[in-house]
Amino acid sequence: MQSGPTSRGLKRNLKKLARIIRVKPLYQQERAKVFEERWAAIEEYLATSDRSLLDIGCNMGSFTAAAARRGMFAIGVDPMEEAISRAKSLHSRNKGCGFMWLDINTETVNTLPRCDVALCLSVHHYWSRAHGEAGAWQIISEILNRSGKLFFEPASSYVRYGTERPAFIENDEVSIDRYVHSHFEAMAPVRKVTRLISTASINLERFRSMYLIEK
Repeated sequence: MQSGPTSRGLKRNLKKLARIIRVKPLYQQERAKVFEERWAAIEEYLATSDRSLLDIGCNMGSFTAAAARRGMFAIGVDPMEEAISRAKSLHSRNKGCGFMWLDINTETVNTLPRCDVALCLSVHHYWSRAHGEAGAWQIISEILNRSGKLFFEPASSYVRYGTERPAFIENDEVSIDRYVHSHFEAMAPVRKVTRLISTASINLERFRSMYLIEK
C-alpha cells in the first residue's frame, strides 16, 4: 500500500467508518465495568433537594437513566446522533428521563437550562481539542454558573487533548488535583472542590479522577 498523506487520510476515514457502523464500541461500553462505582460516588452526594440533573456528554445515557430512576428530572445531551438514538432505545421507559442531540460549545452552552446537578464526565478533553483549553474552561464555567453541583472528570493522558497539553503531569494524581483545584477555585462563587474517586480507565490512561464542585 502506498504511504504518505493519502494513506494516512484513508486510515482516518476507515476509523471514522468503523465508529459509525459500531465496530468500535462506544466509550461508555468500554468503561461499563466502572459505571456502578462512579454512580455510587455521585449518588452519595445527591440530596433530596437535588431534583434536576443535566448529563453533558451522556453517551448511552447510563447516568441520566440512573438519576431518573432516583426520581430526578434528568436530561442527557450528546453531540453524537448515534449515541442519543442508542440512549433513547435503552431508556425510553424511564419516567422523567429525556435525551437531546446537541453539540455543546462556547455558544450553545448559553442555551442550557439551570439545574441542581450537572455531570461533565469525560468531556473536558473534547472541548479542549475543539476550542483550546481556554475555551474548554469557559464552557465549564458557564455550566457551573447554571448548576448547584458539578461532577467533573478530566482525562489524565495527554493523548486525549490533542496538540495543546494541559498544565499537569500526565497520569499523576497530585498534579491533576492541583490543576483542577486551581481552575475551579478561580471561578466564583465556588465553595468547595472535592476529589471523590479514581477509577480504572482505558488505552493510555491509568485512571480517571472524579471531582465534585459545590457552590
